[in-house]
Amino acid sequence: MVTKLARCLPLGLAADPTDKIALAAEIDLQRTYLEIEQLRYQDLIVTLSVPEDLADAIVPALILQPIVENAVKYGVAGAPPPASIEVTAWAAGDRLILEVIDSGKGKGPTASAGGIGLANVRQRLGLIYGEGATALSATRLADGSFHVRLEFPLEIA
Repeated sequence: MVTKLARCLPLGLAADPTDKIALAAEIDLQRTYLEIEQLRYQDLIVTLSVPEDLADAIVPALILQPIVENAVKYGVAGAPPPASIEVTAWAAGDRLILEVIDSGKGKGPTASAGGIGLANVRQRLGLIYGEGATALSATRLADGSFHVRLEFPLEIA
């Protein structure tokens, strides 16, 4: 765990939330964080799916962090095994779509209104791209899974 923390800390500290970074770097940070969480929750199944052609897509730094943290806090903590978190990216025309799905078996809220973390992500996207250029949705499905979807303009470095 110490080795993983030593890798995660510099990645997190080096990322300025006012900057944009490559999607590959953002996913690497989330991968490192989730590897640490897998030490805590040994039955946690993590899937990261990013097409190679989107590795150089530009995203706001740390945009996924509060969403992934919420997935652990509300979807994994207290969940009967196995719990899962999936992070997926794809392009739809000139739009980049990022989705975080947790299995929803934890002690999370039953409502999908979203709290401070989602509100902050929504506000950041609006400030960076303009209110009309972004979308954020949070939905709890009948199976209990919780889906957070971000959509904003696709930029390739």
